[in-house]
Amino acid sequence: MSGMFANLFGSMSLRKLTSGASMRSKSSIAPATTSRRKVSVRERFSPAPSARSSVADPPKPASLVIYYGSQTGRGEAFANRLVAAARRVGYAADMKDLYKFDPDDFVNEAYVIFILSAYMDGGATDNAAHFNFWINHQVDAKAARLLPDQQYAVFASGDSVYGDNFNLFGIAIDAKLSLLGSRRLLECTLGDASNNLDTTYADWEVRLFRILSESASILTPLDTVTSTRSSKRHALALEPLRFSTIEVPPPHAVDFAMRLQKQNKLPNLVAQNSHFFDPLPLVFGSVSDVVEASLLHLELKVNPLLDKWTCRTGDTLVLYMENTYETAQALANTLNFKLLQWIQAVPVTGVPFKHPFPTPCTVLDVLTKYYECATVSQCVIAALAPYVVNLTERELFEVLASDKEAFEARVVSPKLSLYGLLLLCPSIVLSLDIFLHVIPSMQPRYLTVMSFHEATVGLYLDVPPTPDDISSLETHSGALHAYFNALAAKKERAVRLAKAAKHSLMATVDASQYLLQALMLPARFAGGDRTQPLVLIAANSGLQPILTLLRERLRPPAATGHHSLFYNCKNQDFLPYINEVEGWTDDIGLTLVVASPPEIKATSFETLSDALRAHMLMVLESVDQQQGRVYVCGKTSFLDDIRQTLLVGKRMQLQRDDGSAEAWFAELLEQDRYVESTRG
Repeated sequence: MSGMFANLFGSMSLRKLTSGASMRSKSSIAPATTSRRKVSVRERFSPAPSARSSVADPPKPASLVIYYGSQTGRGEAFANRLVAAARRVGYAADMKDLYKFDPDDFVNEAYVIFILSAYMDGGATDNAAHFNFWINHQVDAKAARLLPDQQYAVFASGDSVYGDNFNLFGIAIDAKLSLLGSRRLLECTLGDASNNLDTTYADWEVRLFRILSESASILTPLDTVTSTRSSKRHALALEPLRFSTIEVPPPHAVDFAMRLQKQNKLPNLVAQNSHFFDPLPLVFGSVSDVVEASLLHLELKVNPLLDKWTCRTGDTLVLYMENTYETAQALANTLNFKLLQWIQAVPVTGVPFKHPFPTPCTVLDVLTKYYECATVSQCVIAALAPYVVNLTERELFEVLASDKEAFEARVVSPKLSLYGLLLLCPSIVLSLDIFLHVIPSMQPRYLTVMSFHEATVGLYLDVPPTPDDISSLETHSGALHAYFNALAAKKERAVRLAKAAKHSLMATVDASQYLLQALMLPARFAGGDRTQPLVLIAANSGLQPILTLLRERLRPPAATGHHSLFYNCKNQDFLPYINEVEGWTDDIGLTLVVASPPEIKATSFETLSDALRAHMLMVLESVDQQQGRVYVCGKTSFLDDIRQTLLVGKRMQLQRDDGSAEAWFAELLEQDRYVESTRG
């Protein structure tokens, strides 16, 4: 038993507190016997207030003081939430870190709320060690009368996986406060991180405010002001908000970074079994321009400090890029957001919600990492239109949201970014809360792996270069290029800092600075029976995974099916692996069809759609009669174009438009005989 209490009331950090530098030299904080009012040390040596000052300053209503003990920031986040809720309903509320606990202040506080996390076998968190030491040394005869005018409540936050140590610290503090004469507002509530912690807290908060409402003395004259301010933030909201944001100070929890790392996961839009995902152990390697082919060559490295990992050519890298700092700054200036302000998402109705971003974090992190600010859709424009004040500008948004041709001409063709769209309607008024509900979360980019060799993932991306001028923020052209350039700069900075590190011959590079937020989806395309033909369609950098498939067909036993390769290149003078490809025309019976723009070099076909239409009978015969497989690799717009071309060709073959072509195509997709892969 003694061992348990030694651990409970003796956190490791208390060893630091026993030093003379940590312990404050004070007289006993026990109340004087001649007066019920507690007199602090500072009051004993302060000059008496003048009669004028005592008359001029009316007594202030009692404040609600919220103390928190937090190791990773979870308890601190609940304290932020509680103080915001208290001020919103009209209470004078202050939040205090137990690291700065002052006994002289504490004994004179009428209403105190404790939000206490447990740490190290149910003991005190590091920031609560001083408070824990003090309260457990109030053991003399006067201690029972130490807090006669105080009322308190304790919300303990722990995890039931720790068994008998579950929330021991919060339970012990609740009992000790009662022994010191403080009166419970409500019973100690035990929150469990493994069992609906948010719901437990929300219910406790409702009960707390219901009890506090009976104590009118803690209401302040500012209640109408705070309520009005809160209502104005959501006055324009047309739909109920799932959450709102509160401005909070930067987190002080000792292990907040560890908690943030665990929570720093983007919404998983690929696998629907979880809201967040753990990124791959991939870090940025290098990026270079292949000028003659207008391609971007990207190499990613498997982080050797993390788990072993591998992939293969043709797999899909699902990448969540980041918006640039300049983009976030432009949006913040346009919408009057405070870029460096820390914010925390809290439920509007007390009902738990799926967090769209790790919380708390800065507005800068929200805009760069978690929201799609590069591209916009008609749905986004439709959602933004009601918040445009100018009628002419609102009509423009309504047209763009409903008219596909207008949307193509004004948004798609010029490649407008979200910032560029907002410049079309300067009168838009959008609060941060509404922005976070209207704008979608960061959308994934699907890239096809070109190669994997010795822990290096290679990709070729067909992306525009990053423009130099500020006007580039108005378009998303070059956004992916800018993202990889930013990663290159972060890597260079991390390497430079490691080299400059003192007292270390083997300084470690902080690879987390240029870690990619990405998933990997295994390639669905399989060569199938070697007698079955392959119809391979690629544009520009999409050629590499297709070449890998063809090389596999060259392995014994030799393939007998006749294959077709349709390839579109920007520059026919730079046709990758042309000698190898032309050799295959005889070795494995390959039909090669190349298309290129006429301004580059005259060919039979300007686009692959033209080439497919000319060879449609051959393609359909390979697919329908010989059970062939189709593999298409290119940009999203290219994939859509090829799909529509094949559907039109099938309708013409069937000579009817009753949905039969769509059913044929759906069957190919279901059998994995038609596979699309996105790159760049």
